[in-house]
Amino acid sequence: MRKYLISIITITLLIASIATVTYAWFTYVEKKSLATFEAGEISITAAANDQLLVDNILLEDLAFIDYQKDLIDDTTGHFDLMASTLTITIQNSDRSVLTRNKIVLTEEGTIDGLLYFLVLDGVNIGGTENISTNYQSMILSVISSYATKEEQLLAIMDHNTLVLDDIYNTVIGASDVLTFQIIFWGDYDELTDPESYLDMIYSFSIFIDTINSKGEVV
Repeated sequence: MRKYLISIITITLLIASIATVTYAWFTYVEKKSLATFEAGEISITAAANDQLLVDNILLEDLAFIDYQKDLIDDTTGHFDLMASTLTITIQNSDRSVLTRNKIVLTEEGTIDGLLYFLVLDGVNIGGTENISTNYQSMILSVISSYATKEEQLLAIMDHNTLVLDDIYNTVIGASDVLTFQIIFWGDYDELTDPESYLDMIYSFSIFIDTINSKGEVV
């Protein structure tokens, strides 16, 4: 029987080890032409266009799934628990203008066997009890009309693009908090060398561009 490992997600400084949810938070603070972002213990100040790059998210020891048994059939009932989840909140200051956020995700190096799914929880959702965790049912609703795994993986990619578009089109005001998640698994069958799954490390970057709600990201 294949051994499942729980993932550790690192954002430069180690934020946490997770079996359910890891929290990273980004705080937007207006200050003339500068914006300060805080990500956990990391503080970054960006110039006028309010940009933030969260680099070097390392995904080590991901829980690798059997796509058919664990996701489609959920034979163990543990698919959601096997997720490695990065929950990100973007919070405007109490004096902020209306803003929107352009999120760009970049995989670095090999991505064989990396499966991820985006969820936009919404604006001002309240406590952590309101964060979505029913990942399997959400994914199944996305892929339900597709017969082959190849089509289903493309549908998940299309879903992720739509979520990023929804985030970009979501206007948040003063003191508002926008929350979204990136959920990761390893897919054993998609590896070029399935026997190497214990050694797989994936690198991920998140670029956040916060703009005035009337503007556009160039």
